[in-house]
Amino acid sequence: MLFFLLRNRVRSILFCLAHAYRGKGFIHPSSEILRGVSVGQYTNINHPSFLGAGCRIGKLCAIGGRLVVRTENHDYSYLNMNYRAQKSWLNSTTLPKRTSEDGVTIGNAVWIGDSVIVLPGVSIGNGAVIGAGSVVTKSVPDYAVVAGTPARFLRWRFSEKIIALLAGRAWWDLEGSDLEKVRRIFESPLTPESARELCLAVDNQKRNQSKERPLQ
Repeated sequence: MLFFLLRNRVRSILFCLAHAYRGKGFIHPSSEILRGVSVGQYTNINHPSFLGAGCRIGKLCAIGGRLVVRTENHDYSYLNMNYRAQKSWLNSTTLPKRTSEDGVTIGNAVWIGDSVIVLPGVSIGNGAVIGAGSVVTKSVPDYAVVAGTPARFLRWRFSEKIIALLAGRAWWDLEGSDLEKVRRIFESPLTPESARELCLAVDNQKRNQSKERPLQ
């Protein structure tokens, strides 16, 4: 047991260090990060959190802390529901747990408040806002604001027109001169006009990248 605890601690610390170096973000070093987790560039997790196996988090996410992402759960159809006791007490290799095939996916540029729990199988869309203390039991659409226990839809962040413009456009992948040209858009509230300009920049970068890609 001590070996597994130490292994998880070392893996978590190394993951946090690698994210700071390569991902240019911050994950609190006291967080517990299980196998197969991925976190995108510039994402910050400001206080100790738990990221379950296979959890995927996108770029530019702002996460307050004490986030718990569950990708596995106890299976209460078994008489005993304690994983470790199933091994140590019963000496069994059959564990009473359910693992979500889809895992948990948190999109890009998501804001998650403090003390949020995300349950297995949930997908949180790009640009969504999750209120502090929420328990997210169902998937959340792009640019939606949700809160509560269980989390419920409250409103959209932007107008229908702006959300339609942003749909399918990965503005979080902008870089270099393309990003510099639209920097001012990120320095004031988004409007339909600035959203259109942002979309043009995304489309332009995509075209340029297609031209630079060598033919197979």
